[in-house]
Amino acid sequence: MLTDMRRAVAELLRGQQFGEVYEYVPSDVAAYPCIVVGRPGARPSDEATVVFNIFLDVYVCGRPQSDDAQEELDKTADAVWQTFGGTRTRRSGELVLSVTEVVASVIALAGNQNIPAYELTVESAITTC
Repeated sequence: MLTDMRRAVAELLRGQQFGEVYEYVPSDVAAYPCIVVGRPGARPSDEATVVFNIFLDVYVCGRPQSDDAQEELDKTADAVWQTFGGTRTRRSGELVLSVTEVVASVIALAGNQNIPAYELTVESAITTC
């Protein structure tokens, strides 16, 4: 279930024109801007005991601050949100994916380099029986 979620999200993002999609936060500042697929988690649904909600964060990481870095980051985050269907859902493989939250954040890298980012929480529900 966790492998399927991470693979479905990464494949959907790699099918777009975003450039490199990582499954870890790169330590090389030259890799930015980039998209990082986080590790998935799961929790039982409140609605039915046989349903699990799988979720993971997708990090849209910007360049270190410059004149156009924030606008570029905002546009990329908007495009990633649209990739997952915006306010609707999007199918990737066997999973139906939706974005449930978008949060502005900062990722701290070694050397005290702060990278502006957005965290998009992507969810899917699966039946466990």
